Amino acid sequence: MTFQHQPSQSGDLDFYTVAETAAILRVTLRTVFAWIQGELLPAVRLGQKLLRIRRRDLEAFIERGQVVPAPPEEAQGQDEQDHE
Repeated sequence: MTFQHQPSQSGDLDFYTVAETAAILRVTLRTVFAWIQGELLPAVRLGQKLLRIRRRDLEAFIERGQVVPAPPEEAQGQDEQDHE
């Protein structure tokens, strides 16, 4: 899956879904949820179930070096295991 994001004029208004965040970082959904729950990655709750990650928060998370993306094959295999 290739994800290309077209940035808007204001990075404050750009949001990613948990799935988009996982794809960008090449990690599983479970990993992203763990980072959110552990307060390592800030997320905005929209309603009871919707979570979104601000672009600026994701960029800060990456800049802090809190993530090391897995190779594409490994990340894909983990996602398939998570859905079983």
